[in-house]
Amino acid sequence: MNMTGNNAVSEVEIPVTDGQLNILATEGKDGTVFSLSALEITKVSEPRRTRVFIGGDSITTTYYPLEVTAPLEAGYQGGWGQMLQNYIPDSFYVHNFATGGQFAKGFLESGQFEAVENLMQEGDYFIVGFGINDQNYSNEDEFKAAMTEMTERVKAKGGTPIIITTEGRLFDFNSDGVFYKPDRWYKSISKQIAEDEDICYIDLHDISSAYFTAIGQEDTTKLYWINWSGEQDTLHPNREGAGQMARLVAEDLIRQEFSEFISDKLPIYGASDDITLKASGMYDVNRIDLQNLKPSVQTVSFVINSYDENGCLTGCRLDERELPAFDVLNPAAKTELVLDGVDENSRVYIFKDGEFMSMNATSFHGYSVPFERAQELFTDYVVPSPIPTTEAKENQS
Repeated sequence: MNMTGNNAVSEVEIPVTDGQLNILATEGKDGTVFSLSALEITKVSEPRRTRVFIGGDSITTTYYPLEVTAPLEAGYQGGWGQMLQNYIPDSFYVHNFATGGQFAKGFLESGQFEAVENLMQEGDYFIVGFGINDQNYSNEDEFKAAMTEMTERVKAKGGTPIIITTEGRLFDFNSDGVFYKPDRWYKSISKQIAEDEDICYIDLHDISSAYFTAIGQEDTTKLYWINWSGEQDTLHPNREGAGQMARLVAEDLIRQEFSEFISDKLPIYGASDDITLKASGMYDVNRIDLQNLKPSVQTVSFVINSYDENGCLTGCRLDERELPAFDVLNPAAKTELVLDGVDENSRVYIFKDGEFMSMNATSFHGYSVPFERAQELFTDYVVPSPIPTTEAKENQS
């Protein structure tokens, strides 16, 4: 458990496997005052929940205070690991071992991974992602060796290891408004390890880059932390940004057919070709559920065409609605709209960003997941041109 901040309070479920509970409190950062003022132990009678253990660094760790009622305030730092519980079923228990400044070899050798391994039982999950600090305190070979060893030991315990990459820096926007930095923080090595070990790989870097590109630089800035000096941090997310990253992680688990992560906390309905808007299929003829995934208010227009019994167009009108910003503390919140003058002979289109999305009264439109959008956006970045063979070079000369 990583405890930071004044009057920090946290809780954790710990299985007692040998008849006794041992707790070790250690000092924190050099030169800082620390104390443990109270410890409350409560026996839990409910059946053990499936664990989702997380290993990572300052992008993922838990920050305090835990309970924040105004997550949009940029001064509240956050890690996606602490927000993940809001997006997955309550049958899971997230145990976040991520620590600021940590790297793969350090996590393996400092005792943190050993704690994960000791607590892990068959059927549990371990999501692990490093790379930011590894370039300062380690190297590529040590990174690969540590990540590989951890995934293999998790598999040996009957757990499911998942390798994840890290979101980029705020200044990764290029002149075309695309947010992307090829192969940040050992990204390609992480992917290779996942392929070699035949395990799940969540490319949060590409997925979040696609999302940031979609919402633009102004809204992306709202998701990064304003530090204690009032300066804009370009690496760490605030609580709102951490919540968005947790949403993307949960959605990608579902995309990769981990159906056990589906719950009513995270609506899976969607609108075609859009990663900032979710929309249900029309039901009761004239009602539609919408969810704005941006950190700001979004205006959506509806074009409603009416037809007679012969299929001839009899009328066309425009309806416009404002959708509130996405709430990371209540990710299931949605806006229910009732469109007047819509019947079974009507066809409704969502008109957004210059494009139409058909919402037939009986149709369902799948959410265009950020992974698919990332594939479209970044293929040219992540797939280099083949290296010419000697024969090809001769032909070119």
